[in-house]
Amino acid sequence: MRIGVGNQLLRNASVFENGQATVRLCVAHGWVGDGARILELGAGTGRNAVALADQVAYESYDGIDVDREMVSWCRRHLGDARTRFHHADLFSAVYNPGGSPVPGYRLPLAAGSVTFSLGVSLFSHLVAQDATHYAAELGRVTQPGGYGSHTFFLLDYIEGLLGDRWTFTHEAEGCRLQSARYPEAAVAYREADVRMMFARSAFEVIDVLDKDQHQQTVVIRRES
Repeated sequence: MRIGVGNQLLRNASVFENGQATVRLCVAHGWVGDGARILELGAGTGRNAVALADQVAYESYDGIDVDREMVSWCRRHLGDARTRFHHADLFSAVYNPGGSPVPGYRLPLAAGSVTFSLGVSLFSHLVAQDATHYAAELGRVTQPGGYGSHTFFLLDYIEGLLGDRWTFTHEAEGCRLQSARYPEAAVAYREADVRMMFARSAFEVIDVLDKDQHQQTVVIRRES
């Protein structure tokens, strides 16, 4: 089972168990439920898609990923009439070095067609310009009142944890990088900058969870 940059996992089951836990949290808070029209950014190997299908009688699910192989696998094994996977051929120095620039990308969904968006470790691999574009596209496709749950490295909470796996010592415009050579390897932000980024796309940040972890969950709601 692949995840990330071709990593081989020995404990595949734990990946899907984590997906079930992520979706349980979203359901419990009322961000997603039956009849939802769901968008997942960074669908990967389908761990959250599996959990959503198990726990939610959704109307539609659209998963986006830059990894063509993962998208092909998900289409073959998880796709159906209401569960669709899309390859976004976008540039990432780490994940897809031959792809097109992110700022020209348009999500393959109609305006106001999404009621819930999910992104686990997606924004944590986007430099500020690309993150801002994704936030704008989320603003376009999310209906008023719709929710989103997206994880970030927020420096406000993780500075005391830096030095083991991550350092984020490289300054960049609007963010800090783990690697100057491979910027998308890991990207960290200040909470105020994330709030402003979403506000420009008509979202309110209604909560920040997991403040004691390496990544924080930022919960957003599309304004009316």
